[in-house]
Amino acid sequence: MITITHTQTVGASPDQWEHCLERLERKARAPMGFVPAIVGCSVLAEYDDGFLRRIELPDGTRLRERVFVHSADHFVFDQVDDPDLAAIENRLTVSEGEIRFTIRVTLSAKGTERAFGDVEWFRGTHDYFGSTVESIVAGLAAHRD
Repeated sequence: MITITHTQTVGASPDQWEHCLERLERKARAPMGFVPAIVGCSVLAEYDDGFLRRIELPDGTRLRERVFVHSADHFVFDQVDDPDLAAIENRLTVSEGEIRFTIRVTLSAKGTERAFGDVEWFRGTHDYFGSTVESIVAGLAAHRD
């Protein structure tokens, strides 16, 4: 399987760590203000280790994701319905006095096969998740509302 990883500084100081953790939780439950390609989200079920959500894309596509909350700074979104993606991981870390956000996208077996057969699709997928990081970190650093 292929993994795509992007990391970017959040633009918040380490003393804003708790605020960023709260925003990451909000992103997991209501991603519309963080990820422009998601226009709707419903939490379908709650579990001890996370929840099941359904997201809606601008073209009307609806996809379920099983969200695992490993810790307040680490969420994994297992892709239930997306044939090309296996999981999307979100993680916050503090390094060298900066809060950083990392997104790690793991392609499914089908997505990996598609990537090898269609380099433009893979490049587009890589670039899309890279651009998504910019809007996510802006949302994580946003002032309390």
